[in-house]
Amino acid sequence: MRSELVTFLATSTLTFSGLAGTLWVDGSLDSYAGHDGSSRAKALETIQEAVDAAQEGDTILVAPGVYAKGGRVDSVDNTISNRVTIGKSLTLKSQKGASSTVIKGAFDTSSATKCGAASMRCIGITSDKAEVVIEGFTMTGGS
Repeated sequence: MRSELVTFLATSTLTFSGLAGTLWVDGSLDSYAGHDGSSRAKALETIQEAVDAAQEGDTILVAPGVYAKGGRVDSVDNTISNRVTIGKSLTLKSQKGASSTVIKGAFDTSSATKCGAASMRCIGITSDKAEVVIEGFTMTGGS
């Protein structure tokens, strides 16, 4: 009986971990036609595209570069945009580390506080239930 239980638990763990996938992002490619993020060769252009395509528990691998495209209005406060808005459990990881992978926000220079409607935070997490891991990024210029 005990050996059957151990076998069942090991099988269940392997089955569950097999559900998580990996999506790829590379903002330096010349063309993104037909890209779905399923491989390095089919990488998506923006981190937000990969977050939108990700399932719960997926990993998003981001190639080196400065990511200053894309964004979404934060669904929690509906006033400030984020370069990347995450509302599900996932891992966001750079391939080469923080020294070579940057998420760049924006200040609203027309606003006295620089936090007006045109400002953009680097990352916003919109779910208090999401388990999000962010590893190996420099975040700069966000409001």
